[in-house]
Amino acid sequence: MKKIQIFSYIYILGMLLSVGVAKAQNQQYAQFHHSPLLTNPAMVASDNDLKALFHYRHENLSNGFSYSNPMLSVVYPLITQQLDANGQVTAKKRWGGVGLGLMQDQTAAGNGGALQTLGFSGTYAHNLQLADNHFISFGAQGTYYRKSLNSSNLTTASQILNTGNQEALLANDGANGYFSLGLGAMWYQSNAIGGVKNYFSVSANHLNQPNYNFRDIGNTNRLPYGWVFSGGYEVWNNGTISIQPNFRWTYNENDNQFNIGALGHYALNSNHHLGAGVWATRKAFVGSIEYTYKNLLIGISSDLSYVSESRGTVPEIVIGYRKTLGGRKKKKKEPKKVVQQNTEETITSETPTAKYTIKIVKDAAGNVISRDTIKTESLTTEELTSSETPTHSYKIKLIKDKNGNVVRRDTLEAKMKDKDGDGVADVNDNCPDEAGTLANKGCPETISKAKLSDIQKELARHAHSLHFASGKTTINDESIPDLKAILAIMKKYPKNKFNIEGHSDNVGNAANNLRLSQQRANSVRQYFVNNGIAASRLIAKGYGQTRPEVSNATAAGRKKNRRIEVLVVQ
Repeated sequence: MKKIQIFSYIYILGMLLSVGVAKAQNQQYAQFHHSPLLTNPAMVASDNDLKALFHYRHENLSNGFSYSNPMLSVVYPLITQQLDANGQVTAKKRWGGVGLGLMQDQTAAGNGGALQTLGFSGTYAHNLQLADNHFISFGAQGTYYRKSLNSSNLTTASQILNTGNQEALLANDGANGYFSLGLGAMWYQSNAIGGVKNYFSVSANHLNQPNYNFRDIGNTNRLPYGWVFSGGYEVWNNGTISIQPNFRWTYNENDNQFNIGALGHYALNSNHHLGAGVWATRKAFVGSIEYTYKNLLIGISSDLSYVSESRGTVPEIVIGYRKTLGGRKKKKKEPKKVVQQNTEETITSETPTAKYTIKIVKDAAGNVISRDTIKTESLTTEELTSSETPTHSYKIKLIKDKNGNVVRRDTLEAKMKDKDGDGVADVNDNCPDEAGTLANKGCPETISKAKLSDIQKELARHAHSLHFASGKTTINDESIPDLKAILAIMKKYPKNKFNIEGHSDNVGNAANNLRLSQQRANSVRQYFVNNGIAASRLIAKGYGQTRPEVSNATAAGRKKNRRIEVLVVQ
């Protein structure tokens, strides 16, 4: 029984310590754009805003535990005034920033707080300007954490069995403290009012790897290094609406968290602003809304889990005060100038192409100080004309002065002549009065003996694929692609003529077969005539069953003999 009781104490304490340590070393808020001290110490030097912010987050964990996390933070930018020789402010430069943070996290079992961590942080960052509107800041942060355990809120096996809580492990409340050091760097661009427009930052936490053992229980355990990467890029800002996709990635050997999404703002007017953001994490979607009235801010967010081990919603609230520091530039005092009594007069002047109105300024002695042309009126006119040479035609714009003289001649268009419209200019066309091809120097192509065999095979392949309704002269729709292929060959060689032959098998009456083959040849010929081939180039002839290609003894042979032939006439 004694061993079982001790095991129960160790288990409860281990659960509290593991949850508490994991949360304390990775304390972050969903609205990370309002928590610079937790995201990167370099951020305290990134804008001109004095900030005082209060955060609160509550989360229900597994096994009946809960976790709450309030934090108060203050950020103050360090700005130096630049003065001129007269002591007037000409500009203000932000060279750094400081921040203070007071935080608490409490892990509770049931309704009572059992493990509590208090933290106090101090932050300093220095700002450097790399180029126009490009900055980099470096920050350092030191945080002291103090953990405490309230064993009165724990119920052990001994208490359940009414044997007393006698183990030394939980005999008295205890506390332990440690110090953590962090560094960070941030590149960013500022907007017109000194806020952050685009940025990328990286920070490292627990660089001294402090020992977080509680009451010297067990071996020494040191916090691992932690890394936080964050960035944002403003993709839209029209003065009223701004949209900035952003992300944060928190990483160490015990934990790996990310938020990726976008933040948007809408200015209702100069005093009222609305904001909204949405982010995805490993286990939930996070949504936030915020409202700003003058310098006062309130924002809320909540998690919506999309995994089976849902812990329900995780509410978070931020309340804050922000004020932009820096003020406006003051104008440098200029010595008074002696006002001279100048006079002005306006005259006109003309050339053949233009009329000018001129303002002349003279001093008290009548000397011309300045002469400025304040108005110019064109006196020219435009006229369109055309011109031709034996090989070219031109469209020309003539610019004439007020006397009708041509002062400029602009060629608007120049074309080489092409009488037959075959795309080959007459100067390069061996057949200027007859349409041809570029490859044949403007003359129509004919089928040479070298090409005849290949072209005849191509014609046969398509012609043998032509089909008709049974006993009819109507060409089936499935034959149209083959007809078009034959048509293209006929158009490519306009000098050649073609014979169209109709053939049949020996089934049925020979006279009927002869008549049907002639009608089908006529149908094919008519298709080509209807599609632009001169009738004089086409001869249709039906041969019936008199010219079989193979024997009619088989069904396959008879099918092959029922055919159309298209032949080139040399």
